[in-house]
Parts: sequence; C-alpha cells; structure tokens
Amino acid sequence: MSQLASQNAPSSKSSRELSIESELVQIIQSSTILRGTLNERQNTCGKSTCRCLDGDGHPALYLVLRKADGSLNQIYVGKRRQREIVEAVENFQRVQTLLDELSTLRWKRLKRR
Repeated sequence: MSQLASQNAPSSKSSRELSIESELVQIIQSSTILRGTLNERQNTCGKSTCRCLDGDGHPALYLVLRKADGSLNQIYVGKRRQREIVEAVENFQRVQTLLDELSTLRWKRLKRR
C-alpha cells in the first residue's frame, strides 16, 4: 500500500477529518451545488409610468460566474428560484471551506511523518 493510501486509511484519520468527509458526502449527495457569485441589482422594466424610471429600480438577483478565460456568464434568477439558488451557492462555498480544512489537516499529517 502506498504512503498516501495508508495515510487515508480510516484508522489514521482524525475525528475532524471523518466529520468533514461525512459532511461533504451529505452535501454532495443531497444538495444542489453551484459555483458563482450572487449580485443584486436594480433594474428598470421599461414601462413609462413605473416608479423604476425615477431611480428606484426593481430588485433583481443575478448569478455571475467568471470563466477561466476571464469572460463572465450571468443568469437572471427569478423570484421563485432565489432561495434554491442562494442555497446552492452557499453549498458550494461550504464544500470549498470543508475541502480547504481537510487539505490543511492532511498537509499537517504529512509533515509529521
């Protein structure tokens, strides 16, 4: 068995590593995950009698994703899907945080060996 494989054997994992792995599995199996940033803006609707023309636009939520080539993708998030999309972005951020913590724990363990 390689050193890395033996390092990942269940008996060598700390309780925090096991907890992180369990939470990651739970999030990935039961949740929607989206990478991106949520951006709230004030839009105008174009109706000549609407208050939004006076500067008080209608609140609108966009999911923004910067691609590797530097270009931006933006998707309007309608009111009915806002809670779902916000949760999916938060899930992605939680997964990133957990992976960073897990990696830090494993780096520390590698240094001790």
